[in-house]
Amino acid sequence: MFFPYDTSTAGLPPPDSTRTLTVQNGDTVRLSMDWVAKRINGHKIRMLGYNKSIPGPTIRIPQNARITLLLTNNTSLPTSLHSHGIRMDSSIYDGAPMDGSALIDSGQTGVYHLNFPDAGMFWYHPHVREDYQQELGMYGNYVVIPADSAYWPTVHRELPLMINDLLLKTTGLQTYYSNDVNYTMMGRFGNVFLINGDTDFVLHVKRNEVIRFYATNSSSARIYNLQFSDPQLRMNLIGSDVGRYLTPKIRTSDLLGPAERLVFQTWFNDTAGKWDTVRIWHVTPYQTFVLGKIVYDADTAATDLRSSITTAESPIVKASIDSFRVFFGTPPEQEITLYGYMDHSQPMAPLKVSASQYDPNLNNQLVYRDWYDNMGAMNSQSDTANMHWIMRDDKTGLVNHAIHWVFRRGSAPLIRIHNDSTSVDPAHPHYMFHPMAHAIHFHGQRFLVVAQNGKVPDDAFVWKDTYLVAPGSTVDLLLDASNPGDWMFHCHLAEHLEAGMMAHFSVAP
Repeated sequence: MFFPYDTSTAGLPPPDSTRTLTVQNGDTVRLSMDWVAKRINGHKIRMLGYNKSIPGPTIRIPQNARITLLLTNNTSLPTSLHSHGIRMDSSIYDGAPMDGSALIDSGQTGVYHLNFPDAGMFWYHPHVREDYQQELGMYGNYVVIPADSAYWPTVHRELPLMINDLLLKTTGLQTYYSNDVNYTMMGRFGNVFLINGDTDFVLHVKRNEVIRFYATNSSSARIYNLQFSDPQLRMNLIGSDVGRYLTPKIRTSDLLGPAERLVFQTWFNDTAGKWDTVRIWHVTPYQTFVLGKIVYDADTAATDLRSSITTAESPIVKASIDSFRVFFGTPPEQEITLYGYMDHSQPMAPLKVSASQYDPNLNNQLVYRDWYDNMGAMNSQSDTANMHWIMRDDKTGLVNHAIHWVFRRGSAPLIRIHNDSTSVDPAHPHYMFHPMAHAIHFHGQRFLVVAQNGKVPDDAFVWKDTYLVAPGSTVDLLLDASNPGDWMFHCHLAEHLEAGMMAHFSVAP
């Protein structure tokens, strides 16, 4: 029997506006987990927020600072707080409830002592029922201000873009269950999009303004292909999960997998859009979705900063990568295979991925089933009992929670990840096989993507904490094992994580 979560909104306040908290080394930040009632597409929906806002506060903090973060749980749900991408020096404050010790119960306050060694855009979210708590609004950004003022080019302003989607039915939010997770096959794809908590996001820009955007994908399953509707507008891709690219790129679009971040700069030149409204698009091979609008104001930016649109190599990033080049090309220390199968009463042929289903014009060669929930009935009936997502250690045969690797601190192990799209699980040959892309996230460390299908990928040479591994792909990650403790790695499609796609590793002092 399934027990739906409470959807009542009686007595709940509307969400507050998202605030920016500027903190310094040694400060204490106080957050709370609260119920709110947000109106979306004519429905009043019971949602969650940090400090009663969706997203939670944007926390701006200097690089190398240390703070204490207190999270008070004002709900009846157990929760935790995971500072995603932060290479904190103790796994005690990672918020991953591997043994239950990280849980914050109703009325309790969790204490997190955090350090921020890397510049860039990071985020925080729960690590308990991410499919529910995160999707309902519990997400917020850290903006870590570089110690070196030359780290980022000069721009007129910076703007976080927290992108999410929600699945609504005619009466409101599609049902979630307190005792089980559904949509575990494809993930829960939303039909309503939000930027910074708004379904009608509008950004006003000045002529010739240069803006640096920090985009975060906080959706549980959706992969975004971001671009502007005006073809004259370009995305100067200057950073990703853990800081700057070694060499920035100029593109018209880029992919953003679940939990990944994208830092890009755009010069809104005075001919772009011909002064009409410009859209922020999510473009797939089959449909284009409007995420938000950009409106040109009559004013002109005070200074000409178009030179900040750059493809120049960063000496800071070069120095951080060069010491790891000695490990490039080393044999893999660990290898895992990703796959999934669904219980079925009758023998079925596996859902193999053929070459005709790939789109060569899109990075990572995603296939049709990664863009949509095109198996709606089957997906809605899938749950943790009948859908099985697997991370298999190829050396030991162990899977998911049974995997526990140990690395030496200061080492740089090469980890090879193969997303199997052609075979069935040998132990369950009569079950349906289902390939999908998986956003693999390592806690507490950073990594470099040094090979994809035997070649250096186009988005290499930026430090990452999450990477989208496409069906049929083999990816080599070089892990910077720098922070001792017990950590986890997992698929960041929330429904896949809840269906068991999670393993452990330790970094020994």
